[in-house]
Amino acid sequence: MEIDPINPSFIAKIKNIDLKKINSHTENADLLRKLLSKYKVLIFENQNCSTPEEFESISSIFGNSDYRSKVTTGYFKGVVCSTPLSPVHVLTRHSETYSEYPFVFGGDWHSDGSYDIETINKNAYYTMLYSKQIPSEGGNTEFIDLVSSYSQLPTSLQDMMKDWEIIHNSYGRYSLKEAIQSLGTKSFASHFFLPVIHTEQEIKELCKINKTFKMLSLIELQKEGISYPLFLKHPHTQEKALFINSSFASQISHLSKEESDKWLNLLLTSQEHYSLKYTLKWEPNMLIIWDNRVVNHKALPSKGERMMFRMIICDTIK
Repeated sequence: MEIDPINPSFIAKIKNIDLKKINSHTENADLLRKLLSKYKVLIFENQNCSTPEEFESISSIFGNSDYRSKVTTGYFKGVVCSTPLSPVHVLTRHSETYSEYPFVFGGDWHSDGSYDIETINKNAYYTMLYSKQIPSEGGNTEFIDLVSSYSQLPTSLQDMMKDWEIIHNSYGRYSLKEAIQSLGTKSFASHFFLPVIHTEQEIKELCKINKTFKMLSLIELQKEGISYPLFLKHPHTQEKALFINSSFASQISHLSKEESDKWLNLLLTSQEHYSLKYTLKWEPNMLIIWDNRVVNHKALPSKGERMMFRMIICDTIK
């Protein structure tokens, strides 16, 4: 095993290793878990996962797959999500041109599942992604280090905000117009998309289009959101992260909406301009894993066929 850090504390490539041959109870597995805590994102080239089952078997190195996706089999006008209610998503996308689908799902900074109560209940903080087939152009993934986002803040702000809490939710994330125009109306993956529509009325309109939308009870949960410390402390490293993103961080708990928006805009601007970033250029058979407690990411547009395996892994380290 060869460790090739991109930055001393952010992103590392792990070379000369076949993850399918690593037993979760060995010293190498323990080392990989420690490296994930240290570097936040690990990149493994030249892995060969021919099936979702092989991909899932690797997850035991880092945790367990007790988290079940809310994705049901469906078609997102260019994005297919299969393997319903399985730990593994098989994601495929096709677009002839960058402009064919100007909306990129996951194209804003976000932390996977930060709005989902199951994330907290099951410590489901790791995302693992594998490139079965890469697009002919584009399709890169960008990452941002939230620990550097915190450390670059002035000490005065760190002190002032040390007890602040931030609410994450996905309610109102996308408009009905974006849902129809950008994701289509054929066989929606309802469990996945429902929580990010604006209003109950819009969801009722979508129900008229596609009868798979049955989960209106989720609306109230998404309105409430989930509260986190603004400066989230990682349980393994004790590092603090500025736990916000432009997708799901909606309001600072104790402030009015106006005051909250002012501070969030300031913090998000600071995060965008002064944090460590990395752009991953995908290669075939590349597997990556990252920790959503300390990393935001976003998808960039692509052209051509693409197939990815994806799963969320529960952190079991005590």
